[in-house]
Amino acid sequence: MTNGYDARLVDSLSTADVAADLEWFAERGGRLGGTPAEADAAAYIVRRLQEADIDAGLDTFDTIVSYSDQPDAFGPAAVVALAEPQRRCNAKSYAFGASTPEGGLEAELVYVGNGSPGDYDRLGVDARGRIALSILNFDVPHSEPARVAQARGAKGLVVMNWSDRDGPRVHTGTAKWTWGNPVPADLDQLPTIPVVSVSYEDGVYLRDVIAGQRAQVSIEAHLERRWVQAVQPTAEIRGAGDGFVLLHAHLDTFGFGMTDNATGVVGLLEVARALARCRDELGLSVRFVWWACHEMPYGGSTWYADAHWDDLRSNCVAALNADAWALPNSRDNLSAFASAEIQPMLRTILREVVGQDCVVQDWGVKQADQSFWGLGVPSALTVSLSPGEESTPLGTWFHSEFDTAEHVDRDALDRLIRVHALAAYQLSVTPATSIDYAAVSARVAAELRDLSLTEPGQEYLAPLVERAEAVTRRIEELDGALDDPTKPLAPNGVSFCRALNSVLYSVAGPYGQDSQGAGYTGHRLPGLHQAVEGLDAAMGDDGRFAWLTQLLRERNRVADALAEADAILARVATRER
Repeated sequence: MTNGYDARLVDSLSTADVAADLEWFAERGGRLGGTPAEADAAAYIVRRLQEADIDAGLDTFDTIVSYSDQPDAFGPAAVVALAEPQRRCNAKSYAFGASTPEGGLEAELVYVGNGSPGDYDRLGVDARGRIALSILNFDVPHSEPARVAQARGAKGLVVMNWSDRDGPRVHTGTAKWTWGNPVPADLDQLPTIPVVSVSYEDGVYLRDVIAGQRAQVSIEAHLERRWVQAVQPTAEIRGAGDGFVLLHAHLDTFGFGMTDNATGVVGLLEVARALARCRDELGLSVRFVWWACHEMPYGGSTWYADAHWDDLRSNCVAALNADAWALPNSRDNLSAFASAEIQPMLRTILREVVGQDCVVQDWGVKQADQSFWGLGVPSALTVSLSPGEESTPLGTWFHSEFDTAEHVDRDALDRLIRVHALAAYQLSVTPATSIDYAAVSARVAAELRDLSLTEPGQEYLAPLVERAEAVTRRIEELDGALDDPTKPLAPNGVSFCRALNSVLYSVAGPYGQDSQGAGYTGHRLPGLHQAVEGLDAAMGDDGRFAWLTQLLRERNRVADALAEADAILARVATRER
């Protein structure tokens, strides 16, 4: 159960302040990234923080955005089924999709399932010169179907909503899969095909009638890309020592944005106010950022990772994300995605807040502002999803004008605020004992054991399993303590997580960003998984030896990470003696 001070922290949370903040956002509607509406919301957050005597300000940065001719309507856009009788479908544009010629782009329609490479192969689809149709889903989220469609030679992509359970809804999204601002090598990876969305009802018609007839459709969309200066609010509640816990949520929206993500925005405001009232108790500082241009995607968090590199690398012990909070009837359906070392802490806090065991699991594919994976920062996202809605986890109103205040579950929001307040407080006051460092190396060992590889590759990986298991045993011999638990910052623990998490979660590593939603990011040790799968599927000597070389290099990345982790433990053991 909570100790005395934790209980006072929870008791200090104000439902009245949360209600006032929600009302402010409900009255204002959508907040496209890089627009005055987003800037107004940023100014409101800073004002509310300063009213609570919290040090707050605005970061300004340059970022790339994409808007249609009618930005708030994500249009004009259209899909016209050209089979008789013709049917014109209400549509919206995906940001960063290419514009069509005047009068539209015409081609045969083919259905590609979720839009993953595996779906194309399973369905036997040849999309070259055709327009692909996929269904919205979070197994292949956001821009990944656009990336795959373009790579497979499609002329365009239509994305149907995942359900019309609450009536026709047309969502929107982003077609850009490069994460954050592009570097020069990314400029050739920006989308070159138009991407539009339709309702589930229209999507079913297109899938079952038009694609079944191998009939033609015409799609129309008009967009532009440009660079803007965006602003995002930041705040910090200073603790007694060096280091900080990072709490974050995205400020911008596609559509009205009450559950995605006004709930997370106002939730963190209340967490900040509660922690400010107990600032004298904090060991580490607690830092807050409300990301701008998240939907573009992840402009604000990527810029922050690049611009605050030194501080994040040395001093950030964990990052907790608040996104898509408090969907209807979800108060008893709280769960979390988290890296291995903070799962035990979150599991305990969720059980205490909800009154029952909750699902705490590892991440799927990379999304949700996880801009710090390559850097190796332990990270988590708490969510509350409507029970029984696995196929539509964020509601049929996702990224639409229908994401309004009526959908917000206030009880679920109160519980999520409590979870984040307790987690931030615990990480600040007892960071050295709140993080299970042995879980990181144990996860590396488990992933290595699970890799199925025939010779000659297996001989290179087998020794790594022994090394990872040895690292885990050494931590256990130290009782899991890599740092003095009486000190606020845990520098050995921070370094240990940096070394192993970077290879556990990222191919690009600390100095780059993996693509949004790419399937390979759903694996731990994704670089090794990519190489193993490539080697297994390789045809001919060129492919086989190229992938074997890639496997060796990825093996060496993991070997270096384990060696660095082992060196940290050696220093700790020397200190203990």
